[in-house]
Amino acid sequence: MISAAAFLVVAMAAGGWAAEAGLDLVVNSHYVWRGQVLNDEPVFQPSVTVSKGGFSFNWWGNLNLTDKITGDAFEFSEHDVGISYARPCPLTGAEVTLGLVNYDFPNTAVDPNAVGAEALTENTHEVYLSYSLTEVPLAPTLLVSYDFNEVEDFYANLAVSHSFDLAEKLTLDLGASLGFGGKDYNDFYFSFEPEEGEAIVNDSAALNDANVSVGLTYAFSETLSLGGALQYAALLDSDIEKGAEAIYGEKDVVYGGVTLSQSF
Repeated sequence: MISAAAFLVVAMAAGGWAAEAGLDLVVNSHYVWRGQVLNDEPVFQPSVTVSKGGFSFNWWGNLNLTDKITGDAFEFSEHDVGISYARPCPLTGAEVTLGLVNYDFPNTAVDPNAVGAEALTENTHEVYLSYSLTEVPLAPTLLVSYDFNEVEDFYANLAVSHSFDLAEKLTLDLGASLGFGGKDYNDFYFSFEPEEGEAIVNDSAALNDANVSVGLTYAFSETLSLGGALQYAALLDSDIEKGAEAIYGEKDVVYGGVTLSQSF
């Protein structure tokens, strides 16, 4: 999958089909995904995006900077490859995006007792549809994903964001989001049966996670910027909280990170 992705990047960037590209280099104190604290130690998360004519290709990775998850420091625990197509809707001032993501988990130890996200040791796939109102305040975006491989259920997320100019090259960035999981999604990621004690079962659809963020971004030029952000993620349903504490060790977390972004 990675070799095919690399071929696609080269093809899109070739002179015959010049494309826009972006590189993000992110260091976070934790790896948090949809409210799940998958690693509570520092991680490096690079991302490359190549776009042309509404089509985009993206590669994203998670490199653990300690040996907590994979057993060895400086190993990738996850590679995500995504392809999407975005199209504006002039009548509504919105943008609609349809995409496909492959999640791959190399170097992850196989634990027969693992559950939730920790049980994903090979790969899974999601299709998603997002609808973003780009011309209204806060630019609300609704994203609905469907995992058609391992989970076979939906996850939806509603997000808002806004940036304020503090100086000529400095912005204040605010964001918030709210997630909702279907019954099979919550069962897969948050149900837990301990060796002793009562099982924790989350087999109903429920509000899942809430996230808020605040950050600063400094633009060195039109193509190069450096940002720092502080985020808070929390799970909202009490039963899901119990499952998360048993599986991931935490039900909410404050974490931070820095991002260096370069566009081409």
